[in-house]
Amino acid sequence: MVLGARKKLMKTLNKKSASSSPANSAKSQNADRETLSKLISERAYYIWEEKGKPSGDDFNIWLQAENEIRAKFCK
Repeated sequence: MVLGARKKLMKTLNKKSASSSPANSAKSQNADRETLSKLISERAYYIWEEKGKPSGDDFNIWLQAENEIRAKFCK
């Protein structure tokens, strides 16, 4: 599932919008945000597992995942 989300995000980040209308742009941005959020969520889950499933460190794990995904895909 992560691979499919990565491909989708890379495709949307690399392609130029076919239409410049505000409605299409807003829809595209929402889809991109959803895909990015899904990637961050999945990465956070794997980090949580790698750390031994600790409790109480959710925020820091989420930030770590967000930083990793943004560094990789949002250059």
